[in-house]
Amino acid sequence: MEKFSKSFSKYVFRSDPSVGRLGSIDYNLKLLQWFGLPLFGSPGEFNRPLFICGLIFLIFVRLPYHIFEIYDLITCWRNFNDMIQNVCMSFLHLGMTLKMIMIFGRLQDFYKIIDTFRKLAKKYVKSDKQKDVFSWMEFESKISLTIYGIIPTIASSYGFCLVMRNPSGVVGHNLPYRAKMPEFAPSTLQYFYIPLSNAIIGFQIVGIDYLNVAFINLIRCQLRVLNISFDQLNESKGPVTVDPYNHLKKIIEHHTIILDIRNQIESIFKFPMLVQFIGSLLIIALTGSQALIQKETSGLVMVYLYTGCILAELLVYCWFGTQISEQNETLALRAYATTWYNFDVKFRKSLVILLMNAQRPFCFTAGGYLDLSLMTFSRVISKAFSIMAVLLQEYSDG
Repeated sequence: MEKFSKSFSKYVFRSDPSVGRLGSIDYNLKLLQWFGLPLFGSPGEFNRPLFICGLIFLIFVRLPYHIFEIYDLITCWRNFNDMIQNVCMSFLHLGMTLKMIMIFGRLQDFYKIIDTFRKLAKKYVKSDKQKDVFSWMEFESKISLTIYGIIPTIASSYGFCLVMRNPSGVVGHNLPYRAKMPEFAPSTLQYFYIPLSNAIIGFQIVGIDYLNVAFINLIRCQLRVLNISFDQLNESKGPVTVDPYNHLKKIIEHHTIILDIRNQIESIFKFPMLVQFIGSLLIIALTGSQALIQKETSGLVMVYLYTGCILAELLVYCWFGTQISEQNETLALRAYATTWYNFDVKFRKSLVILLMNAQRPFCFTAGGYLDLSLMTFSRVISKAFSIMAVLLQEYSDG
């Protein structure tokens, strides 16, 4: 498996720390560009044709689709089931739109984050063990994005099959094709435009979501590389061949950069993440109650697939968020495990400062309120089931 991960990282969107090449980010950005979101890793990578293509997608796909969602909400607000479906889709798209606004609104900060990650890989990933960790985590990131992208692919493919079998009964009526065009629009145009636009927007959501996750995983990778750096200060693992104080100084510098880049990522994504978590809570509850009420089998399968997409979206954030916290918790332990008692006073004083910084909580949050962790994931699911029970009770009483 290790050999396969190295080959995968080397040849599939190549990752190479010696030149600061991050294949996971390149893969993610390429996915977004393929589906009409012209986001690049630096000003020098700007591509005019892709940018023009992105503007075309924005003008003829995203904006009209959101207008049709609002139009559908106006026309169906008296129907509880239809309104639930519309609100679910609208919340999902709102979270993605906020992330896009934050990224493009702070594009220079976005470029700086990617550039810093490239410099960190080039400067600090040196030993064979650190390179192995880098290759493995790049492999994890690429595979996770691929699997995450397969889920909406399955949902979209099944949705297209439903449209082909019964276009008039699906488009404008059932998840995920709730958006409705005005009555004067030709039916053929609606049957083609709504499913295609929904699929494109779905892949844009995957790309934007996983861009945040890729950043989190790169932080995790750098924390792991930082942990390995302490091995050179531990005489039990071999003779110390570096100057202890200068090496510790380099570790502290590395840790400071990691903390700074974490704050930058948090400032860009935390409020869109809060909207996404609140929206996901409501979506899981509403689609869950919809699934229990739904009688048509084909519509039921589509609801389950859609709910699965939302759960996967939340789980990937929370899993990598938990991994970040676990890596940070080992940092102080690895620092204290060095043979610090054999080094000078200057080294020990610097080590105390590092230990104090390493013991502070290190996590990503949604709006500064909810930690991205598996514990938060379980709480969201629990709250969703509570809301679902209330909705079912109200529905049955009605």
